[in-house]
Amino acid sequence: MSGSKTILQSETKKNKVIVIAKPTIKFTNPKRPGGKAKSQKVTTKAIVSNVKKKDQIKVTFNGNNIDFNFDVQKTQVSIPVNLKRGSNKFVIMATNTNGTTSAETNLKYSPRVAQESKPVITLTSISTPTANPFNPNVSGSTIIGNVKNASKKDQITITHNGNKVTDFTFNSRTGVFQLSISLANEASNKVKFSATNSSGTATKEHTY
Repeated sequence: MSGSKTILQSETKKNKVIVIAKPTIKFTNPKRPGGKAKSQKVTTKAIVSNVKKKDQIKVTFNGNNIDFNFDVQKTQVSIPVNLKRGSNKFVIMATNTNGTTSAETNLKYSPRVAQESKPVITLTSISTPTANPFNPNVSGSTIIGNVKNASKKDQITITHNGNKVTDFTFNSRTGVFQLSISLANEASNKVKFSATNSSGTATKEHTY
């Protein structure tokens, strides 16, 4: 009797059917959709259970099939990507003999725009006023300067005693500007320079 019982247990073990559950997918990085990435290069990760091989898994990134790494022992999928600006969508599909499971998540990426520095104005040369031989009440002077962190002439404003001066040159490559100015003798002549960009405005004055 005891021998018959042993044979019955052996046959039961031999004929035992192992039921494999459908795949399960759980994102671990990011843990929740809608997270904000700090850098453009990231590795999204997920645990994919009840699959044994990489070819049972499919990954898309922003609608395109993409390669990934699959650690069989950890059942972990790793997806290294370079994010685009805005929302980035990841979809994982896993299939076994019992069916297919899919899961998705997304990451937002907003690259930081480097803030430019405020303009800097330097007056490099101011010539000594020279009398006009045709008009003894007026003298002339040439001013040369440099503006950093400005690339267009219309970012620079020059006034002489409050009146706007438009007749000056500006080299956008070097930042050098130059103007010749007529000065009223025996009077105060104030020349004001200003340069503006997205970070603010710089000013400089010279009085003859």
